[in-house]
Amino acid sequence: MKFEDLTLAAQEIIKTVTRCKKLVEFVKRSGCNKDIQSFGGTALQQSTVVRWLSLINLLESIVLSYKVTKRVLINRKQQMKLKGIDEKVLKQIIRLLKPFKQVLKIIQTTNAPSLYMVLICTHKLRKTLSSFDELTNYHSPSSTNSSSDIENDIHEEIDMTENERMKILRMRILALLNLTFELDIRHYCATLLHARYRQLKRCTKDKHDQTYKYIRKRMSEIIKVNQEKDIQPPQKKIKSQQSFLQQYEDNSDPERCFDECDTSGSEDYAFITPKADELSRYLSMDIDKSSLTDNPLDFWRKNQSVSRYCQN
Repeated sequence: MKFEDLTLAAQEIIKTVTRCKKLVEFVKRSGCNKDIQSFGGTALQQSTVVRWLSLINLLESIVLSYKVTKRVLINRKQQMKLKGIDEKVLKQIIRLLKPFKQVLKIIQTTNAPSLYMVLICTHKLRKTLSSFDELTNYHSPSSTNSSSDIENDIHEEIDMTENERMKILRMRILALLNLTFELDIRHYCATLLHARYRQLKRCTKDKHDQTYKYIRKRMSEIIKVNQEKDIQPPQKKIKSQQSFLQQYEDNSDPERCFDECDTSGSEDYAFITPKADELSRYLSMDIDKSSLTDNPLDFWRKNQSVSRYCQN
């Protein structure tokens, strides 16, 4: 899509971001960052094309030092560099982009297998962008989404209403997200096979059933292959850190979850199987969550009696 094909609201937001990039380039080239820091501000940060997180950091640095930057530019008779850059608009853009920042930070700061995160992160982003109320709740003080003091400063005194151009941008981002990320059965299986997320919270009963069916089919194939050839599990040393993923962890009482049947598809579901197999034993295991790490393979290395599927 060409720039001229975008709505006027979307064009204005892109122009604002472009102006911010030019402002930071000038500040760095002219040495204004030293003046900004000497007046108690934060140095403005440049962005790079290959690092999407750097764009959000650029916008946040401008908001944090907006007044100081304006003062420095006035002293240098360069206040025109701030023309078209509205502090309130920047805060609204940052509010919209912050969920993506958190997801990217979680994914980029880990060396552990991350396929299980796709389902959780996609669900989280879709839910957050589904309405302005959800986006506001994401940033609320009671939210489990951790924020630094700097981020809290940025979101202070921000408008609690959504203007038309930000609404258009939010809906457009959601549409692109739904178009770009197509969840398939492997994402559900990867999440279920992480011992913290066995219950597939916030997934429909139909998705539960499809996942169980697929895993049992693959287990049958793997068992058949194992009868012909012994497969050794890979050995890796991996560590990671998480954040809002706690919202998708299993309940503390797994038996209650699997004994209750919820046909609404919103929370947890009954697990009914005609006979006990590795999957059913795994789903009904009493697991000490405090012993689990972010790396799903650590659990399977310690529980190899039910690990045939995971190893493949």
